[in-house]
Amino acid sequence: MRSKIPAKTYHIEDVQAGQRIDNFLLQQLKGLPRSRIYHLLRKKRIKVNHKKAKACYRLESGDKIDVPAWSKPESFHKLPSTSDCDFLANRILFEDEHLIVIDKPAGMAVHKGTGVPYGVIEIMKAVYPQYENLSLAHRLDRGTSGCLLLAKNYTILSNLHDLFRRHAIDKHYQALLCGVWGEKGAQRVQQPLLRDRISTGEDSICIDQEGKVADTQFIPLQCYQNTTLVDVITTTGRMHQIRVHARYLGMPVAGDLKYGDKIKNADLRKLGLKRLFLHASHIGFTLPHFGMTLNVNCSLPNHLNSVLDHLKLKEGK
Repeated sequence: MRSKIPAKTYHIEDVQAGQRIDNFLLQQLKGLPRSRIYHLLRKKRIKVNHKKAKACYRLESGDKIDVPAWSKPESFHKLPSTSDCDFLANRILFEDEHLIVIDKPAGMAVHKGTGVPYGVIEIMKAVYPQYENLSLAHRLDRGTSGCLLLAKNYTILSNLHDLFRRHAIDKHYQALLCGVWGEKGAQRVQQPLLRDRISTGEDSICIDQEGKVADTQFIPLQCYQNTTLVDVITTTGRMHQIRVHARYLGMPVAGDLKYGDKIKNADLRKLGLKRLFLHASHIGFTLPHFGMTLNVNCSLPNHLNSVLDHLKLKEGK
């Protein structure tokens, strides 16, 4: 069953200005797949001030966006369960009147999509119905756990997006890489990334000189026999960035089913690794306009620490 959503016009206000139109539409058109939004933009079905707009267009105050009628699958009317609401409400790392930082669990999508009736943002909106404009400030892959930032209003969202654009947000991850680091120190990868749907039929990222700039730094924390725990610093936030850059180094992220090493993943499953070993461990930034400096840390989940303990035991044999 599908329900018809009527055509709608959005009038952009000052606090919404500066957002990319694709991100704005993803927030507004809940239930319309990302691929469909980009299709409508390419086919000129979505107009800004009666003209075609590219997905990268940044909205300006006073813009008028016309969206045609579309159909929503009935599955998207499914509401988050009470247990999911309680679960995420207990994973809040920081909250004030402007924003929320949550410890996103691995395996949970940040928003609903094809086959996913609801994600983190839909659950949190159910937890906080008083914040009608609660929005994701950035995204994490479904398999990644850790610090996820949500804005309670468009003003703070716009300010956070500005920080992300200026690479002024400090983001750290911890990852277990398959391979021996050796004597080399920190490694920085600056290889452009391009989305490749043609050869794989699904979202897959490859290194391509025509892609978008991506910058990742890997700093070794602990070396084991055949794996290395690293701190990862990203100044850009491209899709699958850490995972593709790790593979570029010849040391894919442990548990990565898309870009990883099947044999090494199988060995690590025997030690209890049943997910991607990638965790957003820290997020920090300063917003002078709000008098705010924030630094939030998120410890590795117990099951990932357990894998590290098994690696230490294996090393000691």
